Amino acid sequence: MAFMAVGKSGCPVKTILTVLEKCLATQARSPVPDAWQVEIATMLAPIGCVAMPDEIVKKAFRGEPLKENEVATYQTHPRIAHDLISKIPRLEQVARIVAYQEKLYNGGGFPADLVEGDDIPLGARIIKLAFDWDSLISGGLSPELALAEITDRRGWYDPKVVNALRRILNVHQVCVVREMKISDLVDRLVLADNVYSVNGTLLCSKGQEVTPAIRFRLRNYAVNVGIARPIRSFVPTVGAVNELSALSEPNSE
Repeated sequence: MAFMAVGKSGCPVKTILTVLEKCLATQARSPVPDAWQVEIATMLAPIGCVAMPDEIVKKAFRGEPLKENEVATYQTHPRIAHDLISKIPRLEQVARIVAYQEKLYNGGGFPADLVEGDDIPLGARIIKLAFDWDSLISGGLSPELALAEITDRRGWYDPKVVNALRRILNVHQVCVVREMKISDLVDRLVLADNVYSVNGTLLCSKGQEVTPAIRFRLRNYAVNVGIARPIRSFVPTVGAVNELSALSEPNSE
């Protein structure tokens, strides 16, 4: 989610965007067109949030679940920002980038229209990944685990932009996200989601490392109360390199 030019992790998102742009330019052997528009769009992306209640913005910023009416309100922020920016001379394309800052590469997300894939402005595709990446890092995930989460979100991001991020990171340990039974959990795995009981009690937090005490707690709740959904964890695997490459490399003609 796009809220500030300086990300929640403390790293300026502008820096992330600049490095992504350079990497994409290297891949394509040509500069990213109108990179200045991406920089301006990054700075102006949050302005639509000033038109909605602070509590909704804070909840979205913290990654907390929103109620149905709050979701509907929050999803208007790119359109509000677009309408404001589009009135400024020479910023029409910046306004379009901002309008699609929450759009998924597969056409999901919002705005709910038929635009998908490379028809989404490149700047919006870059911003989407940069802000989501920042959110994962600020939530306590390592670059390796954040990349695993990004990879697991199939259809969310432009594969070319993901590939650029992977080249930037040069990670040594690649992970994938897997659903696991409690009996399959082993120590030192890292949880990919919060784990709740069926009555809504938070049992473990995303990013928490599995320990004997955690496995004991989860087994007890599974038997006596129930676990709300399958447990997802980050699993280190050499085979994930091929999975990332298949996702990220452009199709050859």
